[in-house]
Parts: sequence; structure tokens; C-alpha cells
Amino acid sequence: MSARTIARRSLRAFAPVVAMVALVTLAMAVVATAIPRSVDGFLTAGLRYDAAQVSALGRDVEAQGAADLDFSPGDGDGMSEGASETWGLFDEQAEALRSAQPRPLRDALGRADYTVVTTPEPFAVSSARTVSLGYDPRFLSRITVVEGEAPAAGPRAVPGDEPIEVIATAPVADALEWPVGETRLVDLADRLQQPLTLSGIFEANDPDDGYWQHTTATLTPVIDRTNTEPLVFGTVFADAPGFTALLDGVAPFTPRLSVWFPVEVDSLETSTSAQLAQQLRKFSSAAQQVGDPGRASMLFGSNLPDVLEEAAARNASSQAILATILAGPFGLAVAIEILVARLAAARLKASLALLAARGASATQRRLLLAVPALALGVVATAVGVALALLLPGGTVGVLGWLAIAATALAPAVLLVVFAAGSDGMAPRLRRRVRSVGEAVVVLVAVASVASALQRGAATSGGSPGGSVDLVAAAAPLALTLLGCVVTLRLYPVVLRRSLAAAHRTRGIARFLGLARALRAGSAGLVPVLAVLIGVSVAVFSGVLTSTLTAGTETASAARVGADIAVDDVRLDPESVDAVRSVDGVAAVAAISSDLFHRITPENQPRFQATLLLVDPGELAMVQQGRPGALDLPDLAPSSDGTVPLVASERVADALAGETTVLLDYSTDVTVVAPPVASEIFNTSANWVLADIANAEELNFPSPVLAGQLVVRLDPGASVDAVTADIVGLVGADATVSTPESVTALRSANPAVGGVRTATVLAILGSALLSAAALALTTVLDGRSRRASLALLGTLGLGRRQARRTVAWELAPLSAVGLVVGVVLGAALAAIVLTTVDLRPFTDGIDQPGIVVDPLLMLAIGGGFALLLVVTVAAAAARATPRTRSLATDEGWDS
Repeated sequence: MSARTIARRSLRAFAPVVAMVALVTLAMAVVATAIPRSVDGFLTAGLRYDAAQVSALGRDVEAQGAADLDFSPGDGDGMSEGASETWGLFDEQAEALRSAQPRPLRDALGRADYTVVTTPEPFAVSSARTVSLGYDPRFLSRITVVEGEAPAAGPRAVPGDEPIEVIATAPVADALEWPVGETRLVDLADRLQQPLTLSGIFEANDPDDGYWQHTTATLTPVIDRTNTEPLVFGTVFADAPGFTALLDGVAPFTPRLSVWFPVEVDSLETSTSAQLAQQLRKFSSAAQQVGDPGRASMLFGSNLPDVLEEAAARNASSQAILATILAGPFGLAVAIEILVARLAAARLKASLALLAARGASATQRRLLLAVPALALGVVATAVGVALALLLPGGTVGVLGWLAIAATALAPAVLLVVFAAGSDGMAPRLRRRVRSVGEAVVVLVAVASVASALQRGAATSGGSPGGSVDLVAAAAPLALTLLGCVVTLRLYPVVLRRSLAAAHRTRGIARFLGLARALRAGSAGLVPVLAVLIGVSVAVFSGVLTSTLTAGTETASAARVGADIAVDDVRLDPESVDAVRSVDGVAAVAAISSDLFHRITPENQPRFQATLLLVDPGELAMVQQGRPGALDLPDLAPSSDGTVPLVASERVADALAGETTVLLDYSTDVTVVAPPVASEIFNTSANWVLADIANAEELNFPSPVLAGQLVVRLDPGASVDAVTADIVGLVGADATVSTPESVTALRSANPAVGGVRTATVLAILGSALLSAAALALTTVLDGRSRRASLALLGTLGLGRRQARRTVAWELAPLSAVGLVVGVVLGAALAAIVLTTVDLRPFTDGIDQPGIVVDPLLMLAIGGGFALLLVVTVAAAAARATPRTRSLATDEGWDS
């Protein structure tokens, strides 16, 4: 008989086993490929989400300086007619600077954009109307002229009698009260004047393009209403080649060049975020030469490195959490593969024994198993990888490819190990190896947990990030392995004692079931560990979900500081009182701010900070009982007239312990300890706060206008109704926030959503995998169980007693797995959630405390208990069928 015939008959005879091995291998390959891609995908999406939330002005890499350009011809792709003759060379030089950067920085930056804008100059008819001239050689490609026409070429000399044609948006033209076709004179220095003619009105092709954030007051004017007569400032654009006229002769205009490289958000990747942040900081730390060495160099800056580093901190936390979550399903999947290999080996045992009787050596028998199993594993893995690559996601990564390779090899290795039988390791050596391995697990678990607790205590109040402690990072896996080791040692002891107790009771079902469970030995421990790991992962995931949900809600409430926060307003006291009179409003605290106040410590460098004014009593009333409420000290002036201030943590660090400082070179103030950590103020982290009653002593600009309101509502008041009334008073341009809206915004981050989705999938996946492991266990031992019970049935064992026997056989492993799993899950939550920084997920100042949702825990525990009961009942029913069969292993009534 040919080898091909033997292989064909073998495949036909063992088709169910082959199909099961292929199916499990394919599923493992899909998981091994999809999980790392999914993790990389949602972490990258979270990074891009964070970058997109930052304004283009803060995200892009920008420099400003004098308009020291080499106006020479160049390619000038996309420039308006004639512009490449003057702007072309500079365009090429800016692109050369970008191209010279290393990757990934070069790929993250788009082609340079740039504008030249003059300082604001007042119209001769009104000093309250000021205008700046803008020049951009690609400007016409960004707009559509909706009235009039584009600016014509400008005069050769400025200032002069020939007007400069300009174009503006309708809001700017209306605010400047400037109709199309009208010529206006602007007043320049040295009593010079220059006529400007508004030639047309334009609309932006893409108003959301980040370009318009860099060109201030172009789409909409800037209006300063703090003065008696509002000051209007608008930017209009002239023909780009005419800019050279401003640099010739005695033109008194002061042009300023802005050059920026737009950040390509869609090019950002988690895998290169740390390297990109480092390259950006290096690029921004030194002046860059744009153009010839004789020209002025420019210092670029961007807030993107901060975003990248915050995302890196969240990624580190995500990976620690996901490692804990995924370790369980991975362990369950391995357990299932082991059970499938044992099942296949059991089916092949008789055939292997026949081959051995006919003279086949142990090596031949192993090769006969390994080669087809290896081919099956490779093919099934390749199909699984191909299917997983069809799903959206990021890169697989090195660890992912290692997992894929292990998946392909697993069927051959496991089948050979379980089919080897007596050819394997000697029992005494096997016990010794097991003891050494368990000792290593215990030592690693103790060391990693101690290191994790020490690291968590040291960093829980610090900033995210820091070096990775590999020993601490192994704590979740080591703790899970420790739980398995303890269970492996205690489970047989519990069974033996239970068997001894059952021997003294009436009835055979309990004794027989426990005896069969004990006889299963290590075979019965695999489903115990499957249940243990599944329950522990589900409990940990449930606690994580509750903690993140509660932590995000608390952090959002602390960020808002009240029921409603109103930002981006400028309200006088009468307007604030009008808000207080709105139905449903219980209290209002007004916050006033003024930028760029100079603080001069005695022994530290001078720096700038924002000065905030608030009524402490009103603020305390609004924030009473709220998370993150400010506990302000007495801010009344001291007996010597010195005004007390409280400082942010950033300012306190800059002061380095000094308390008496000079404010704006003339006012002595005292900084009162301790510093304040709060996110409610709509300003930078550098701020000091004083009582609004001290506004005059602090030389705060008059009149004192509120730029922010925090509002407390009456119990039962409608947030939507009150918000609508407030917006009607303060204007639609105000930004209104509530704790719920901030929570929704923070939860919309794909990285945060990905972790939460992973916890839900981990709970469901653990339950399904545990059920699969138990089902495979019942299939594996099904023949011997049915045969034994059928034999006992001939001796008078009733079907009900038989089913109770099966229940007593499987119930101990289910109960032990459930109880130890709950304890292990709680331990994992206590270790991981106190040592992993969760602030990148909640956006809070403080690490959130662990929160246990009783209803969720009851649902998880009850769900697993129900799952185990159903599995045991199904196994009992299968072991005692009602159909008659002649085969002793197929029928109860045989």
C-alpha cells in the first residue's frame, strides 16, 4: 500500500480530529494577527485624535521673524501668476529644509506654507479701524472671489499716490465699514500715508483649513470691546509679487514673515511617536537656516511634542492594561490547544500502538505525527493571517509575528508531546522539573509584585511617563501564573479530603464523581485553570471598566468645576448679574484674567504668568461638594498692605520656595502656600490668583471684565434650559461646558474607547473560551465516562444517580476555578490599577481610586456560575443518553 493511500485513509479516518485542529489553529492565527494590529490601530487613532484636537496654530511647526528673503525666481508650483519670479527660490529653500530632516519627522511635515503680514495700521478716518496687509503667493488658490475681482499688481514704490489693491472677506469688510471699490488712506509713521483700494470680496474654499488659524483676522475680524470705542483689526491680502515694493525706499511698513510646516495628522504612528517627539524637540532647539547662510535664521516651535509624549504615556498604560487583559484569553486559547492536542493524541493512540508493534521506531512515529501536523498548522495559520489582514488595524509588530510562528508550530509540537506517552520524560525527572518551575514562578511573582508596588507608590502622584521597569511590568502575568501554581497544588488536596468525606456518606454518586475527578489528575487541572483564568480576567476587566468610568466622570466634573462652565466671554458686572437672575441658577462665580504679568522673585529668574481674579466666597459657594473644589486660603491684604496670591503648581516650581515677589516691577505680593492644582481656569498652567477685591492694588486693567463663569444650578433645574438662557445673554460665541459634555469628549478618544472595548470583549471572550475548554474536557473524557457509567448502569446505577455522578465530577473544578478566579481577579485589579497610570485615560490631575460596581460584579459572577451549571448539565446529559446502542461506549442502556 502506497504512502499516499495510507495518508488518504488516515485523513478520512481522523477527519473530525483534523478539522478540529485546523479550526483551532486558524482561530489562534486570526487572534494572534488581529489583536496586535487592533491595539496598534486604536492607539494610533488615539494619537491622531489628540493631535487633531490641538489647533493648527499650536500643532504645526512654525517660526516667525523678519521678512529677510531672497526674492529670486524658482519653480513656484501652484503660485499665482508672476509670483514664482519673486517667491520661487524661497519656496524651494523651505522645501529643502523639510527634505533634509530625518524620518519620521520628514514624513510628518507637509510642504511649507508662509505669509508676510505687516503690522496693523489705522485708517486716516478712524484710529479704531486698523488693517494689516498680507502677502502669500498661493493665496488665490485657497479662495473664491465672490464680488469684485482679485487684486491687480501693486505699485513699484510704497508709500505713494498709487493705491494698493486688496481683497477681504465680507465680515472683515463690514467690520471695517469698507465697501468694494472704495479707496482708503492708512496713516503710516513719519506722517506718511498710503491709499488702499478694496477690489473684491472672497470666501475661503475650506474655512476649516489650518491655514486660516495662522493668518489672524483674515476670515473674521478681531474686535476688542474693552475700550469705550471697540477696536477693529482686520487682515486683507494684496497681490503677492507687489510685496517687494514694501522693502524698497523709505516704506515705513514693518512686515513679519511666518513660515510653518503643517503637521500631517494622518501620518502619525504610535510606533514612531517617541522618536518623532525627540526629533521635533531637536529641530526646535536650534535656529534653522531657511535659504542662504547670509539670511537670518529662524527658530521653529510646536506643541506637538507634548501631545506625542502624552500619547506615549497613555500607550504605556494601555499596553500594561492590555497585557493583563489579553494574558487571560491567550492562556485560555493555549489551554484549548492543549485539550485539542490531547483529544487528537487519544484518537491516534491505538494506531500508534499498532505501528509500534509492527516495528516503527519512536522517531518514525513522531515524524509521522509531526510532518502532517506541521503542514496543517502552517496552512491553517496562513489562512488565519490572511483573514486577519483583511480587518482594519495597524502593524503586527515583532511580538505578533512571534505569536503567529508559535501558532503554526503548536499543533505539531503538542501532538508529538501528548502522543509520545512513555517515550517522554521520566516521572521523577518530570516532578523535579515541575518543582523547579513552580519555585521560579513564585520568586518572579513576589519580586515583580514588590517592584510594581514600589514603583506605583513612587509615581502615583508624578507625571506620566518614565522608564519601563520590566520586572514590574511582568507582575500581572506572574501573579496569574502564581494563582495557577497554587491551584495546581491545592486542588488535588481538596479533592482527596472531599473524597474521604464522601466515603463516609450514603450514596455512590458523590464518591464516584469525586473519585473520577481525582483520577483525572493533571488532565482535570487544565479545565480548572481555564475557568480560573477566565473568571480572573473578567473580574479584572469589570473593575477596570468601573474605575475608568468613575474616574473620567470625576475628572470631568473637576475640569468644569461646577454644573456649567462658560468660557470665551467678556462680561461686565451687570451682565454677570443678569446670568445670576436666570431661572434655575443658584450661584455664579466670575473669573477675570489678564495675560503677561511679570513676576520677579528675589533669587530666581523673572517669568510671566496670567493674573486671575475671583471672589473666593462666590467660588466656594459654586464648588461646594464638587470634585476638585478649590480650598482657597484667606486672600485679604495683610496689615502692611501686601496682597496675598495663590499660585499654580507650575508657578510654585518656578519660585522654588520663595514667597515674597514683585509683580509687574512695582507691587509687592506674597505667594501663599500650598500651590493649587486645578483645571477649571481657561488659561495656561502659569497663573496666580487673587481676590477680586484687590484688583486696584494689583493694577488689574479697568474695567474688570469676566472672561469665564462657573455656575451652580438649583436642584432639579434643567441643564439644557439654563444653558440656552445663558447663551442667549452672553452670546453664541461663548463656549459652554458641562461635566457630561467633557466626559463625552474625553471618551470619544479612540485609544480610550479601544481599551474599554477590549475590557468588554475580554469579559465575553473569557466566558466563551472557558465554556469551550470545559466542553472539550467533556468530549475528551466522554468515551471513558460513558463506558463506566453504562457498566455501572448494568449493576443498578440509575440515570439520575449517573447524572449526579457527572455533576460531582465536574462541579469541584468549576467551583475551585470560580472562587480562585474571583480572588485572582481582585488581586490583579489591586496591583495593576494602583501601579499603572490611569490619568491618560481620565484626563484627571490625580490617579483615580479603584471603584467596584456591585451590579457588574454580580453579573460577571452570576454569568460564569450559570455558564458552568449549563456546561455540567450538558455533560451529564451527554454521558447518560436515552437511546439504546450495542456499543458500550455509546449507550447508557447497553
